[in-house]
Order: sequence, then structure tokens, then C-alpha cells
Amino acid sequence: MHNEAFKRPQNFGKVIRRAKKGLLEENAEPGSPNSITVHVEQYYAVNYLCQFYIGRALEHVFGCMIKFKFLHRSVVAGINTFNWPRRDDIDTCHTNNVFNGPIQLVGTGLFTVVELENIKKAFALQTKSHCKC
Repeated sequence: MHNEAFKRPQNFGKVIRRAKKGLLEENAEPGSPNSITVHVEQYYAVNYLCQFYIGRALEHVFGCMIKFKFLHRSVVAGINTFNWPRRDDIDTCHTNNVFNGPIQLVGTGLFTVVELENIKKAFALQTKSHCKC
């Protein structure tokens, strides 16, 4: 995720400050139809700058912000796999960006995600109206 090609939106700091103050969107409230309860040490699909990543929830930081450690995607022998990058890819995201999970990973080292096609479909539906990528 930490790549020169991806830059945070200009209002990212403002969003973080609003989250700290508890000024969050209505759909961030627990129990709302689109909310997912995030549990530490479980894996989730996260929308990050109009791409999705699979990450392990490390801790609840404040309000609706969660620190994730992200896997990176690669294709090995035509199969989508996920692995831990050499340098940890850790970032804090709003729970509104979590759109699927918990997710079960299969394997060790190179992981596969059984429900990957469903995650791709859910991501496509979510980003259709939100991302102008």
C-alpha cells in the first residue's frame, strides 16, 4: 500500500481529526446495516484508495479507526495469492472502509482466499458509486 503511485486524499487529516472528535458519518455507528464488527487478529477486506487489500486487524486505535497489517497480492501459477511483504505494511483505516470479513486464509506463506470472487464482487459494487478511478 505504501507506494509512490498512491497518495492520500487532501482531506485525509481532516477525516482523522473528525474521527477523533467522534464526528463520524451515520453509517459508522455500530449496528447500522453496513457496519462490520472488526475483531482484533481477524482478517478483513479493506477499501483503501479505490483498491482493496486483505489485512489483519491489529488494534482499535480510537473511535472507529483500526490499525491493520496488510498482505500483498501476487499471482503464482495463475492463482491469486497473498503474502506478507518484506517490510510491514501497517496503516490505520476507518471502519467504513472495511467491507468484508472476517476472512479465512488458506495456507502458510502464500495464502489463498476461498471467498476471493465474492470479495471482488462486493468491492465492485461498493466502489461503483464512490471511486472515480
